[in-house]
Amino acid sequence: MSRRTLGTIKKPVTGTGLTDPMTTRGDVIVRNSSNVTARLAVGAASKVLQSDGTDVSYGTAAVAGGGTGATTLTDGGVLLGSGTGAITPMAVLSDGEFIVGNGTTDPVAESGATVLASLTIANHDSISITSSGEATNDEQPCFLVYNSATDSNVTGNGAAATVDFDTEVFDQGANFASDTFTAPVTGLYQLNFNVGLSGITSTANVSVVTKFVTSNRTHEFTTKFVGGLQVDPYSLPFSAIVDMDASDTVTITLTNTGETGDDHDIVGNSSLTTSLSGCLLA
Repeated sequence: MSRRTLGTIKKPVTGTGLTDPMTTRGDVIVRNSSNVTARLAVGAASKVLQSDGTDVSYGTAAVAGGGTGATTLTDGGVLLGSGTGAITPMAVLSDGEFIVGNGTTDPVAESGATVLASLTIANHDSISITSSGEATNDEQPCFLVYNSATDSNVTGNGAAATVDFDTEVFDQGANFASDTFTAPVTGLYQLNFNVGLSGITSTANVSVVTKFVTSNRTHEFTTKFVGGLQVDPYSLPFSAIVDMDASDTVTITLTNTGETGDDHDIVGNSSLTTSLSGCLLA
């Protein structure tokens, strides 16, 4: 029987080889700053292994790596970004506080008059909403005024008389004075008036022009009487929704023609025969 040679068995290379540096469960092998294989001890609980681009280490997950950069976050606190820095938790908001920003620095928690000022809402506690949903605003412009005493012989032969409203029932916002309502803000106002007219001659053919005179425009209507008044005093009611700018004014004028003299009266009494009311709608 012949013997065959299958190959050459080489002797293993002798040397030091890789020395195991590990001592603790969870250790990892790294190449350190001296370019030597070394042991990196296991990180503390909740720490992550991350790189700075040169070496690796355990630490809190950085924002740049998708972490928060923080080790604890306030329970219920709102989180604020800080660029590449750690996320900053706000304190828990108190009852009634709002988060308000200024477009530059971190937002802050505000309440009461401070938050109203930041939101450019006037500092008033005037709006009240009931549990049933009814809302009231005791500073919404609203007024009711009337003429308490008859003004005699003010028109009839072409004279334009500004109707006198000398008594206030209410004037929410204090915007009515000297027979004139002044709009405190730009908006749409509901205005209503009634003028009591007396003294028309029984045989006269009279034209009565009543006007809402506002800064933007005049609202006018005309009433004609043939052969005097059938009812004395006669009521001239009118209402309109009027567009007014801030500081615009409104008055009521009465111009009667058809008489030989200005002998028509604007009735005044406590029954509000001649009255003017209005409020801000929108």
